[in-house]
Amino acid sequence: MSSPIECLPVEIFELVATNLRLPSYRALRLSSRRLQLLVHAAFAKDAFSELYTTLGSWSIDRLIKISNHQHLRNAVKAIHVRLLTHLDYETLTSITRLGIFPPPKRFRRVSGVRDEHITDETGTYDYITGSEYPQQLYRGLVQALRGFPNLKVVRIRAKSYEPFQWRNNMPEGDQLFRARCFQTVLDAIIGSEVNLEEFAMTKAGPNAAPHKGVHLSCSGFKISPQKLQALHHRFSHLQSLTLSVDTSYNTDKRLPGWEHAITDFITTAPKLRNLTLSLDRVLCLSHHGVAIVRSLASACRLRELEQFRLHNVALHGDDLIELIRAHAASLKKVVFSDIRLLCGDWSSIWNVSRECKRLKFLRLFALNGEKAPVRFSRRYTERPSITLDTKKSGQPMSDMLDDLIVSCDAQTEPTTHNINVHAGYVP
Repeated sequence: MSSPIECLPVEIFELVATNLRLPSYRALRLSSRRLQLLVHAAFAKDAFSELYTTLGSWSIDRLIKISNHQHLRNAVKAIHVRLLTHLDYETLTSITRLGIFPPPKRFRRVSGVRDEHITDETGTYDYITGSEYPQQLYRGLVQALRGFPNLKVVRIRAKSYEPFQWRNNMPEGDQLFRARCFQTVLDAIIGSEVNLEEFAMTKAGPNAAPHKGVHLSCSGFKISPQKLQALHHRFSHLQSLTLSVDTSYNTDKRLPGWEHAITDFITTAPKLRNLTLSLDRVLCLSHHGVAIVRSLASACRLRELEQFRLHNVALHGDDLIELIRAHAASLKKVVFSDIRLLCGDWSSIWNVSRECKRLKFLRLFALNGEKAPVRFSRRYTERPSITLDTKKSGQPMSDMLDDLIVSCDAQTEPTTHNINVHAGYVP
């Protein structure tokens, strides 16, 4: 039986719905089959092309409802998985115990969880960390992903910035929670047989440093050969991959060959054009990053790689040189930030970069080591960066690299006066 609002003419219904916020509007559309038939294609594209989930039961149920909606499921192109912290779940648990909704203002607001979903969201952390495997979550994700024929992007990251006390190490419970979520999402991608074009573990712009990353320990990337083979089929057309790793995680068990787990994961996507790696935390760079970059240099070969971004890592110059040289034929854009060179010098890096004949863009920020091109202060103000951009400067990359090498060898700070670069600032 139709409700009174369903019997209204479309024009009057739209007039009433105009006063609703977008989440309420979408919920109203999903609540009635008759209203679902009135969904305009433009609305479906704007409101449902990108979906968000915390992996709580209520958000998974919503994904399933949309995947069963014949007029909406084709519009879904991306799914964003946003992970909360144990502190967020402690707040939600306290609110649930009190039982007052909306909660009193003394409670911290948990972004991404509406008042009506607090009770359902509360048990997510204990469910995922307490069980050996979150089977119910896996089945729900598989069911949802199978219903989105045009899904191309999956991004999993932290919902908000991490607490300051996590600057050196993440609590063990949160590391377990994120590792379980990551593994379950991967299993669901394999089980649903969806073919992705992008998979990311951070939030970042095209040139900005990644932030709100998962910061997954290296052991979280330990995947069985059978699962890697299955993932290879799902990532066979992957164009963009962004990984967020915490190599300094101090409780990680480093069995022989641990450093190859990242390389094995990356090589499941042989057609990558865009690779972004954040291998540590900005304020805590460990020596373990050296082993990972060395593994990449010796075993990672991506013939179509055009854009390479490397952030937050300590490494040896010879390994970075080998990695650049292996992809010199295809690289067009390179971004380096927050890198500490333990051996070698930066002039050697720029020398080998001259072999990248297609290179059009090079961005450098917060580089440390011998003959570093510029030295940066760690203050919460605008921080300068160096950008070599052939399009903006109108000059060949080889000429700008020559100027950069001269400047590094002289150990002077390059400026727009003595080096042909496009200088920028990063807040």
